[in-house]
Amino acid sequence: MHQRFLRLPIIRLIFFALAPMAFATISASPLCAAPPASSHAGEVTISLDRWAAIQREILERSQPPTPPADFAITQRSIEATFDRGLIRGRIIVDFEAFDANVAVPLLGADASLEKIDVDGQPSPAPRDGQYYRVRVAQAGFHRASIDFALGRQELRFSRSFLIPIPSAPISTLRLTLPEPDLEVAIDGGIILEQRTSPNSKTTFVSAAFDSRPALTVAWQRTSSHEANETREMEVSNQMLVRVGEDTLQTTTLLRFKMLSGETDRLDIELPPSIEIGEVKGDLVLQWYLKMRENQERRLVVLLRHLVDDTASIVVHGQTAKREDLGTRVPFLSVEHSSLRSGFVVIEGHPSFHVTIAEDTGAEAAGMRDVPDELRSISDRPILFAYEYTKPWPTIEIASARNREIELTQAVIDDLQASTVKTAIGTEITKLRMSIRNNTRQHLSVMLPRNAVITHALIDGIPFHPAVADAHDNGDDAHDNHDPTGNGSTEALTRVLIPLRQSQRFEASEHRVHVVRPHETLSTIAMLHYHSTDAWTEIAAINGLSPYESITVGQTLRLPRKIGSKSFEESSFVVELAYKAPNSPLAIVGHSTTDLPKMDLPIMEVTWHYYLPTDLVPLAFSSNLTQLDAVRYDPIEKILLFLEAVVSTRSAWAGGMPQGSGNRKDGVYQNILRSRRTLYALEQKQQVTEALASFPFVGERYRFQRLLLGEDNPRIEVSYANTHVVDFARWFALLTMTAMTWVITRTFMRHGVRVGVRSRAFVVSSVTFVLLAVLSQWVVGVLRDMLLGFNIGLILYIVSTVDLKRLSSLIKPARRPVVNAHDPIDTRSGANLNANADADADADANANADVNARANADANADAGIAAGAARFGALVVSILSFRFFSRLLVVIGMLSVVLLFPLLTTTVGGISLVALVVSRREVFRA
Repeated sequence: MHQRFLRLPIIRLIFFALAPMAFATISASPLCAAPPASSHAGEVTISLDRWAAIQREILERSQPPTPPADFAITQRSIEATFDRGLIRGRIIVDFEAFDANVAVPLLGADASLEKIDVDGQPSPAPRDGQYYRVRVAQAGFHRASIDFALGRQELRFSRSFLIPIPSAPISTLRLTLPEPDLEVAIDGGIILEQRTSPNSKTTFVSAAFDSRPALTVAWQRTSSHEANETREMEVSNQMLVRVGEDTLQTTTLLRFKMLSGETDRLDIELPPSIEIGEVKGDLVLQWYLKMRENQERRLVVLLRHLVDDTASIVVHGQTAKREDLGTRVPFLSVEHSSLRSGFVVIEGHPSFHVTIAEDTGAEAAGMRDVPDELRSISDRPILFAYEYTKPWPTIEIASARNREIELTQAVIDDLQASTVKTAIGTEITKLRMSIRNNTRQHLSVMLPRNAVITHALIDGIPFHPAVADAHDNGDDAHDNHDPTGNGSTEALTRVLIPLRQSQRFEASEHRVHVVRPHETLSTIAMLHYHSTDAWTEIAAINGLSPYESITVGQTLRLPRKIGSKSFEESSFVVELAYKAPNSPLAIVGHSTTDLPKMDLPIMEVTWHYYLPTDLVPLAFSSNLTQLDAVRYDPIEKILLFLEAVVSTRSAWAGGMPQGSGNRKDGVYQNILRSRRTLYALEQKQQVTEALASFPFVGERYRFQRLLLGEDNPRIEVSYANTHVVDFARWFALLTMTAMTWVITRTFMRHGVRVGVRSRAFVVSSVTFVLLAVLSQWVVGVLRDMLLGFNIGLILYIVSTVDLKRLSSLIKPARRPVVNAHDPIDTRSGANLNANADADADADANANADVNARANADANADAGIAAGAARFGALVVSILSFRFFSRLLVVIGMLSVVLLFPLLTTTVGGISLVALVVSRREVFRA
């Protein structure tokens, strides 16, 4: 009842509005107040929802707040000692754990732990992430102590270190460094105290630093390096002298041993002529030159720390050579030292003839006595070696320059050129040059008149070439010729292409190539070796099979030798493309194309020359070797034809040759299956071809030459339109057909003697000579002449055949056959009729059927006999010499006229001679 009443919307609204006021009134009244008369003592009535909210609030206030972390470091101190790159120390950490089983980080995971204690008890510290951590079982305050080592002791003269530690409040540091007089800096900290030990060998530092996740400490020396006059040392002096173009370059190795005292400074007396370039050594802190009061120079070398045993430094210097007299070798003398031993070696120079002008106080030594230290830093032949034990010898070196032959230091190893000629006359040329360079800054390229560069690349990277006036480089009129042949005197455009230095490879080094997108082994071989066939060598040196694909970013080793070529220097590829206008191409004409003139020698050039498909080249003239559309003389054509017909060649079936070293050598492989495998790999790799800067359209003709030098490649072509060529070929075919038919007819009718003196033979001979000359220019004319000769012979032979007589020999003869129903000749006589009538009347009823069968048999026998007689006559005619020779010509020409015109012409000629000799009708009875 009450629940149903409270479900009413208006009643629920009034109830929730008045409930807080009632609760506030009840809460404000004292608990001991007397209840109203209608209620029992000590009871309060509230809603269930409000009661649950009050209980949750009381529970939340009774629970302590959750800490933001499981632990908190309250204090941390570090004690460490640094010794030649190795840090040893102890870290003490005081922390509070807010819960049980808490892991507390203490030190970075790169350190090595020696001892770990937690609350005075040994404890493990496993590596967890980037820190070592200790685990405590109970909540509360704890102290952890960890002994550690960090770094490597081989870094003797390091002056900084870093200790990775977790973030914490301000920590303290006590550090011992093995050097005196230092300036110490702590990243994020301050120095509280710094003092030097009584023996002046160590420095003690006390510092505090903030909560950074690493302790970084660095220091440097502040010592004055004042010389100690009580020191005493002995020095070993070893010197390497290099003869340069204008100087003597010296490398002096000074090894000194302290006999008494210690030092962190070396004072070296310098001869007046030497210039110091560099001082090296593990002990060297810094060096400088100091001038004394008497204007004498000395070299001051400050060491990193005090030395009381042995040490060494290397001093590099140079002395200017004197042209008139010998140059004296400069020796370095260390103050407060005695000479223990000395050695001098002198290297040669390929451009100078080196001699010794004076050698006083030194004794010549053999090459086997040269110390290993000097031999290891020498990279030239050692000419002289001297040994001395007393300071200081006098050695003067005299050098005279040898006469040298000027050598080329930059060369174009390979030039790949492609030129496309269009019908409107525009020439589009692309150059791909592989260049080795040591001394040149630019490559000068003389472009044709009005040429426009379309793109320029160096190793695939675009660049902008510089343009200079052609006359600025002193080019003569020959260099500024017009390649179009129009006689223009307009200056040509000279382009300067920047060149980089070639890298030289030693015998043990390999060139490398990182595979870029869309590259294959063939394109890589073309890039570095100018030939796609070199991909097999690249695959072999990298252990790749022919069917294995390469990936982008893969590093490939490149062999230094491909075939007979050795590559000791790296080459880089320069690509240049341009367009040049020219006069439009005519129906018949002549055109000249030049490649740009370059100021570097060219070792090998390959030129791909493209003509429009509607033009046929009649003749090429070039200073390169023509590889396509080569014209041969008639005798050479006959020999090549016979060689192609008679010779045989072996076909590759997919296996490797015997003795090739391949495990599959001599084994047959299905070449179609191999091609399908390669196609599947290419489809799987999804390689897309990069579009060229312009399309290579037309018919391609190749030209090549080795050792071109500085000659300018040129191609001259005489051409004709295809319609003109087709007209010439049809003219040759029809003319040769008619001429053969006329000459053969003349010889057959009048004989050889009369035929040679005839007008037809003279005209035909002149026409044949003109056609032969035309065949040397127009491709296909000679073949059409042979075909016309065969057709002329066939037409004449067919014209001489008597078709009526031939049909009469083939068809069976019709002879009259006696039939019982035919009328009887009245002129035969009365007796015959009387007898026939009498016989007919006598035997009419008995022998009618017998007579009919007898007549039929007679007719059949007569037909067989006539056919046999005619067949025998035909066989006799065929076996005759004249008809057999003509039939041989017809059959031979019809069978091989399209395949072997030369053989057909030979057979036809022999048969024609036989016909001329016979001079008789063919099917004469």
